Amino acid sequence: MPLVNVTAEKMRVTYADTIVKTAIASRVAKTLPARIHVETTAKLLGLMPSDIQVLMATGKLTPLGDPAPNAPKWFAAVEAIRLATDLDWLHKTIKEIG
Repeated sequence: MPLVNVTAEKMRVTYADTIVKTAIASRVAKTLPARIHVETTAKLLGLMPSDIQVLMATGKLTPLGDPAPNAPKWFAAVEAIRLATDLDWLHKTIKEIG
């Protein structure tokens, strides 16, 4: 019987976590355009703009389209919001950029 209660509690926490993430994403998305530049992406993720280059080089963040190396980079706002609410991704990212 306790196993069922623990599983039910985990489900409640997961559901509540999903609701909070959805609420944050919808609130932030209302103020952002569909594509955002490096500075806005960095600010949304709590990083420095120079960190975005490192994340692109390691494959943890990909720009929209297939921009030339010297072209401005644009990112999907919804993806940046999703990453900003993903604690595992943030933890790995912080370790990556040191």
